[in-house]
Order: sequence, then C-alpha cells, then structure tokens
Amino acid sequence: MRQPEELEFQGTFVTFLDFAKELKIKNLLSDNRLGINITLGMQRWTAEICAAYIQSLHVERYARIVQQDAFQQLVTYKMHDALNAMVYNQVDVRLFTTYEMGYDWLVSAQTLTPFISAS
Repeated sequence: MRQPEELEFQGTFVTFLDFAKELKIKNLLSDNRLGINITLGMQRWTAEICAAYIQSLHVERYARIVQQDAFQQLVTYKMHDALNAMVYNQVDVRLFTTYEMGYDWLVSAQTLTPFISAS
C-alpha cells in the first residue's frame, strides 16, 4: 500500500464525507491497520473539514481499527480533540484492534426490527 498524495487524500476524504451525508450514515467503521501516515498539516485539514461537515452529518458512532500502537491511538484522540475544539459534536469515537470488536460495538447500538411480510 502506498501513501496517498495530499490532493488525492483530500479528494477521497471529501467524497467519503459527501457519501456519508447523502446516505445519512449513523455508524462508521474505518480500518487503519495497514495505516497511512498524514502530515500534521493534513491532520489539521482533516479536523477542519470534519468540523465543516459535522452538523450536516448523522454520524453517532465511529469505530476506528488501529494496530496496537500507542502513536496511532494518540493521533486518533488528538484529531477528535481538535475537532471538538472547533465545533461541538456528539460522535462516540472508540478505538479497536480487531475488525470484529469494532463491528460488534457498532452493531450493539442498533435496534434491529425483524422484517414482517404483509402477505
């Protein structure tokens, strides 16, 4: 996996935010175990663009899968703190080291209604 160029990262991230907004996504899971590293400037840009979108998004829970690496975990929490400093949000952010743990946490918030056929 290669590191994305700055403009490539920005374009992809904005596309992702537009997609989440359009579909009114409530729960997000991102798997960053392979990891990309973004510069401090890109971290700031990411927090700023999230702040611009946060009020129009419907996200309630965000599960981020990271390696058991204190640095990756610290960066995630720093980004969340930076976003909170710009705009109040109520997104519940949690870190996990396996996909299954993150997925299970997201699904546990769902109230599943069984499909009932009207036949």
